[in-house]
Parts: sequence; structure tokens; C-alpha cells
Amino acid sequence: MRLELTPHALHDPAASVEETATAGFLLIEANGTCLTEGVSSEDHELRGGPLVSAYPLAEWLVWNWWRLRWEPTPPRVGRTWVFAHRLSSIGGGYRWPNLELASDGVRVCLTSEPSAEPDSGTFRYVGAPRTEAVAAHAFECAVDAFVQTVIGQLEEDSRPSFNLSLLADELTRDRSDARRFSFRRLEAMLGNDPGEGDESMIRVRLSEANSLGEQAILELAAGAALVGVQELRDCLGRAGFDCQPGDTVEMDSHDPVATWGTTDAWRIGVAVARHLRKQELCNGDPVTNRRLAEMMGTTERILSDTTSTSDSVSFEWDMGERCQMVLRSKWITGRRFDLARLLAARLLSPDDAEPLRAVTRAYTYRQKAQRAFAAEFLAPIEAVDEFLSEDYSEDRQNDAARHFQVSSYAIRSLLVNNHRVGREGALDALDLL
Repeated sequence: MRLELTPHALHDPAASVEETATAGFLLIEANGTCLTEGVSSEDHELRGGPLVSAYPLAEWLVWNWWRLRWEPTPPRVGRTWVFAHRLSSIGGGYRWPNLELASDGVRVCLTSEPSAEPDSGTFRYVGAPRTEAVAAHAFECAVDAFVQTVIGQLEEDSRPSFNLSLLADELTRDRSDARRFSFRRLEAMLGNDPGEGDESMIRVRLSEANSLGEQAILELAAGAALVGVQELRDCLGRAGFDCQPGDTVEMDSHDPVATWGTTDAWRIGVAVARHLRKQELCNGDPVTNRRLAEMMGTTERILSDTTSTSDSVSFEWDMGERCQMVLRSKWITGRRFDLARLLAARLLSPDDAEPLRAVTRAYTYRQKAQRAFAAEFLAPIEAVDEFLSEDYSEDRQNDAARHFQVSSYAIRSLLVNNHRVGREGALDALDLL
């Protein structure tokens, strides 16, 4: 990832001395793709980016660093999320890119949009909508280097940079201290700016990591499931089913699976699902309730008893002397999908010793891999193609949903995400990126 500014004079009497000293043409590039390309209204030349000041951008990046690095896209995007994740919210009179940044905890996704037509702005962004995902470490390095370059430029010109320097120093201290790092990360995943989260609640949740596991706490936070140990225990007591982790199906080889975090989460989920179907000789046949339950070391009743439900999330909790699961959905297709996601949680992290594995609505890397696994395992795209025989009518999609015992929503999303039908009017359940 590249985040660079080519110095250029800024003739704006309203600009601060910091802005004037750090003006130039902005370039943001990911995986070799320019995400800021456009045409200047003055000379009509194609440029890699607009003329802006690096100072407000650097301040914005530092202030929002925790949320940009850790907060996934919520199911419903609100105003506060937009301010922390879209460059267009920076303001200051500059023509900022129509660029959105969102993290799944492992990779950062950058989505750029062209300017609307007609556009009378000083810089018109061109090209088709583009989305690129980069490793979180690459994002961190690019931001750190950009901020330090801005601070260095101000120091060379003997310009004040007090606010930016203070913010950058505080960010460095928080990132280098283990306790402060854990606090800020959880605070951001709950959708809060630094120092604006509920301190007592966050500390309670962090203390529960001993019982649930650190990753479980983060997954619950990202999914807006603010449930604690006692609530989970109560849920198991009311609707839990016993399971035997030792009886869970195991992968005979992990060779076909890419290393965690090196590619899009959905690719890993799909690869594991295809390998497991081949291993278990499922071919293109639907997975029965009994077989799915057996793979999870439990009984078919966990799927058929639709009255035993969780109020918030589906989860599996290994408490040492006893392991139990609870499913959220009241519909059997939803319960099958969540049980398959819990199976994915085991297979994708076979050496994970954390007690709790949760299925949430969040778009973290783990949750996206789970969704992709469940969709491909329960309704493999090749088998769905064969069943539909290029008839993508709503009635035929409903027939496929009944055949594979999944929701019609899952079939529709599977077809959209595999480019069999258009995305227009469809809800994206699997979120490939």
C-alpha cells in the first residue's frame, strides 16, 4: 500500500500554516491499483490524485487509527462510522477521495467510488468503483510512514505541529503498552473513538477473557453482542445442548488451505468446505441434519428443537468438564447454517484453545470465513448450478433452497457472489470481501 504526497504550492489564504507547509498531490494506491485517480478542472489533466494538504489527513488517520485498524463494517452504517472511515468526511474545503476504509481485523479493505455525474468540483474522480484489500500490517506501515513524513516536513520548515505530534505520541504509547492496546482495540471494535468508550464496561469485558478467550471477547464486541459470562451461562442453562468435541469430524489434511490472513477470508472458507465434502464423500448431495450434527459431536435434536434458542448469538463453550452449544435461530435452515459455521470455527482454528467460539453478524475475518464455509458446505455452487440448470427464476431458487435445506436468502446470495446473477436488488449475506 502507498500513501504519498508530492509537494505542490497551495495558494489559499484561509489555509493554516500547517496546511500550507504540507500541501501537494495525494496518491493512495493498493496492490498496484490507484484509488485516487481523477481529472483536474483547471487543466483537465489526468492525475494520480487531488491537490490537498497532508496535515488534516494525517490528523484524521491518527485520531481514527484504532477504528480504521480494528472496527469492521457494521450491519447498518451510521453517521459516526462514516466520520471515522470515509475520507470524504475530513472536510476543510479539500476535494477528498470518495474512499472508504474498513478492517476485518486481519485485512483492511479500501473501496473507492468515482465522482457523481455531472460534477462541478475542482477534481473529478474517474474510473469504475474499485475495492482492494491489503494486509493490516501493510496498512499500518503506510499510515505510520505518511504521518512521520508530515511531522518531518513541518519540523524542516520550522512550522508548529503540536496537535499532530501529541496525537501521534499518544497513539505510539497506546500501541506499545499491552494493557492500553487491549483497551483501545476493544473500545474501537465497540464503535467508540479513543477515550469515549464506557471504561468500566470495557474493563469488565476484558476481565472475562480468562473465561471466554481474548478472541471471543473481540468477536462478540464486533458483532455488537454485549453479553458477558453470566448471560452466556444462563443461555446454556435454558437452551444448551451437550456436545463431544472429541467426536467432531477432522480434516485429514490442511494442504489445500491458504495460510490464515494471506488471502480473502471467503477463499479460505470455501477451500475448507470443498476439501471436507470431498473427504466425507458428500459429492453434490445435501448434508442431512443427522450427518451435520454428528460432525459436531452432538445429536440431531439441536436442529429439530427450534424452541431452544439464544437471545443474541450462536456459540459453543468448552468449560472443561462440559462442552455445550446453543443456536440463535428459530428456523431450521438458520440453525443448520449456524451449526455449519460453528463447525467451520473448529476446523479453521484446530489449535485454538480458547473456550468460546461464537457466530455473530459481524464482518470480521473469522466470521466471513465461517459464512463462506457454511454456504459452500451446505449448498456447493457446482451442485447448485447442476440443480438449477441455468434457470435462475425465483421459483427455481426456492426449489434449490428446499433441496439443500438452506434459506432462499442463502441461495440468492450464493448465486450473486459467484456471479451467476446480478447483485441489483439482492442482499449480500456472505460478504466476499
